[in-house]
Amino acid sequence: MENEDVLCELSAPSLSSIPCDCERIGYEAAATLDAAMSGRRALKEPTRIPPRLPVVRASSDVLSVADPLVASAARYIRQHVREAINVYDVLREVPASRRALEIRFRREPGRTIHDEIVRCRIERSRQLLTETDIPIARVAELSGFSTPPCFHSVFRAQTGLAPLAYRKQHRAGARS
Repeated sequence: MENEDVLCELSAPSLSSIPCDCERIGYEAAATLDAAMSGRRALKEPTRIPPRLPVVRASSDVLSVADPLVASAARYIRQHVREAINVYDVLREVPASRRALEIRFRREPGRTIHDEIVRCRIERSRQLLTETDIPIARVAELSGFSTPPCFHSVFRAQTGLAPLAYRKQHRAGARS
């Protein structure tokens, strides 16, 4: 169903989806038609247009783990990723000691609670950078980072690119 917001949100649970890059599809179709009408050679290979990043909704917004405490903590992190949450905020919502929850997190998803918070923030910021023109400082804020410099350093460490370079590369890749 593509990424039809109404249909995806009306389902219970709401459905995750992978949006098509309709703008790029239209551009490529127009370029192919123009080439054909101008008498230029047709492409030998089909044009492949990669999908955009998934839009994660409740249907896939849970960690596939058997441990209910880890699943509850991961759900809280995803629901509050836009906020400047930390490990202590997660612990206030999950009935376990920090040590017990850290051990369980390391066992099931194989990372720490903090690592999961950072992973979710990076996932959110990648989506915003790829799909919107929101200024980088606002992307940092909407992804739960305390400051733009903190966002820049964490994003670069996780992806190997500065946020603006990531945006340019992934938009250029979508339009070439």
